[in-house]
Amino acid sequence: MISVVTITYNNCSELKSTLDSINRIENIESVVINGGSSEDTLELLSKHHGIAVSEKDEGISDAFNKGARYSHGQAVAYLNSGDVLLDREYYLWADRVFTEDPSIGFVYSDIFFTDSIVGQTIMRPRGKLKSDLGKGMPFPHPSMIVRREIIEQIGGFSKDYKIAMDFDFVVRLLIAGHRGVYYPHTTVCMDGGGVSTSNESLGITECKKSLLQHGVFHGKTLMDFKIRSFNYQFRTAIKAIFGNQALSLLKTLKSKLK
Repeated sequence: MISVVTITYNNCSELKSTLDSINRIENIESVVINGGSSEDTLELLSKHHGIAVSEKDEGISDAFNKGARYSHGQAVAYLNSGDVLLDREYYLWADRVFTEDPSIGFVYSDIFFTDSIVGQTIMRPRGKLKSDLGKGMPFPHPSMIVRREIIEQIGGFSKDYKIAMDFDFVVRLLIAGHRGVYYPHTTVCMDGGGVSTSNESLGITECKKSLLQHGVFHGKTLMDFKIRSFNYQFRTAIKAIFGNQALSLLKTLKSKLK
């Protein structure tokens, strides 16, 4: 069984879309961690066929960890409120992989990322090795499904990070030597209005903090991180001069050059 953890905070309509996308999938346990108190969300969760916990938390990491603690599946997926599962076969495939091969620690895939400025983009894995961490989050987080015992083993999500807790989690996951398997399809549509999207600068700063903390900020990782930082500064400068439309143009040009 796969436990699908959804964290939410007073966004009932987005939560409903997420839960509808995973409804009635065989061998799926839905766990909702609700940090808000809006009446419409509480009403929705009163009819939820799964586990629903509505109480204050200490932030995103605390909600993620709470979701894992309430889960019973052999592996945990994190599908946040507003994200929508597109490929219902993905969770069934993952459940079979974990059952048949105990050496597999996690699985991951491509996702669609929806942004109000640049539209919809396919986000693919940036790498799969420890040396790829300088490029940023190597696996699209909404597609990751991780064995529950591994989440416990590496200590879950750190409350020291406001945005890059998923990146820091993956740094520790790869350092621990766990092996992942790629599912070559686009499985999730991710809502681009999240905290990390609106605070990219802080996210980059926290990624650097994690790389330094775990002793991997050197060599190829360091060079990749410098390139990532330069690209962010370049995009920021273009946006400041030409506005949001320039970002859409850059995306179009990039796609044509591929």
